[in-house]
Amino acid sequence: MSDTAMMIPELAIGNILSGSRTRYRLGYVTDCVEDNSILIASLESQYLAAKHEVKLYGQLIQGWDGYDGEAFKPDTIAEALSALEISYRFLRNRQVELKAIIPGPASDGSIDLEFRTDQKKLRLTFDPRMNHVSVFKKDAITSTENPVPIDAPHLENELGWLSS
Repeated sequence: MSDTAMMIPELAIGNILSGSRTRYRLGYVTDCVEDNSILIASLESQYLAAKHEVKLYGQLIQGWDGYDGEAFKPDTIAEALSALEISYRFLRNRQVELKAIIPGPASDGSIDLEFRTDQKKLRLTFDPRMNHVSVFKKDAITSTENPVPIDAPHLENELGWLSS
């Protein structure tokens, strides 16, 4: 028997009312490691869908919203895509279970990326007129909004709040 394997004794399962018992031999359990493949697959699926949607914003023209919605600048799209990549890697490494990643175009040419867990919501807003990202956080008790530099360390710091 290997070091990573352990013997499981026979398991007695019985019908309490009749008093009968059946024995099952379960054998060996090896490499007992928590499998997070479903969590990671869900996160990857959400990331890829959000990435695809943000890329489509580049095809929208002036008036895309039926009014006077501004076309999205390539720099704004690139910032949102970069933040999505940083977010995906960070959340995957931390194994944060997200309920949704929701991209949102705004008629002023800004792009929102919203990340939701069961209890928290974090929204990043990329505005082409600003040199920072606006970070909105909301949980059951509080909500805050602050400007943050657009770089990996600052974004990862904000994303860490989702798993705290």
